[in-house]
Amino acid sequence: HAHVIRITRGVLHVWDRARCTVYREQRRATMRNHTATHLLHEILRSVLGDHVKQAGSLVSPERLRFDFTHFSGLEDSEISEIETRLTGKVLENLPVVTKIMSIEEAMESGATALFGEKYGETVRVVSVPEFSSELCGGTHCNATGDIGSFVIVSEGSVASGIRRIEAFTGKEAFHYLKEKANELKMIHELLRTDRAYARIEKLLNDVKASERELESIKSKTAARDSSSILEQMRKVDGIPVLSQRVDGLEQKDLRVLADNIRDRMGSGVICVASSKNGQASILTMVTKDLTDRFHAGEILKQVSALAGGRGGGKAEMAQGGTNDMEKLDKALESVYDIVKRMMPGGSS
Repeated sequence: HAHVIRITRGVLHVWDRARCTVYREQRRATMRNHTATHLLHEILRSVLGDHVKQAGSLVSPERLRFDFTHFSGLEDSEISEIETRLTGKVLENLPVVTKIMSIEEAMESGATALFGEKYGETVRVVSVPEFSSELCGGTHCNATGDIGSFVIVSEGSVASGIRRIEAFTGKEAFHYLKEKANELKMIHELLRTDRAYARIEKLLNDVKASERELESIKSKTAARDSSSILEQMRKVDGIPVLSQRVDGLEQKDLRVLADNIRDRMGSGVICVASSKNGQASILTMVTKDLTDRFHAGEILKQVSALAGGRGGGKAEMAQGGTNDMEKLDKALESVYDIVKRMMPGGSS
């Protein structure tokens, strides 16, 4: 063991005697998490299958982290079963036994060794009789009941074929569960009902219905707006060109408006922009029959640059933006000249 110390008074010499004191609460918390890790390892194998192998772990006073081999994410029912089984072992208050023996004896006894670890001729075996047995040099509880509470707080992937569980024990588990209970209580008070799940489900369904209704209204509005905007269309050497600013629209709504204009226009070049919250979205479209002559992405690059912004895209559709509102109108007016320059014989 190596102890790192900070000298606050006096001088330390070689061969000086020192009295070391373990932080009791931190050590006990670490013990709870470590013993719970051993139980968790064995329970994972029984719930998920013998293919489960430890792939890494962290034991601290605050939490435990356990990485293991498994091919898919855990179902809620599997996580619940793992917590239930481990809690059962805690309630049984089984003894945790440590023995020093030769590596041969340990292997013959069925103790689990970690793949890739190097062991000496003599090893320490930590076991819960008739349940789990592992080679381990760490600190542990005297009995499983010392673990107290156990709760899994997260489960996820860390690499291909490797899953990770993080969990709390003892006081940390109690505080975590208490916090969740308080959150649920506040939800009940906010919703003014004891049937929070049903109430939230209804609210979410109402929100989805409202969103669908709003999208329908937006589509109808876009169709109506596109009709009035089309009256501003000009022809540049016979090519229909429309460049307009319609403020207050989100980028996705601007796309809906442009789609409506394109469908009504049939053939032509479109540039629409919308300012909202100090940021302007710009969108250009070229109908398919004209993409061999005009490129929406190239048009947008020039318009965005004149507006002090940036953007780009494909031949049929491109998007960009700017936060310089003063330059936006002049940039939109330039679309007609840009289209004219792109025509055969036009000056670039």
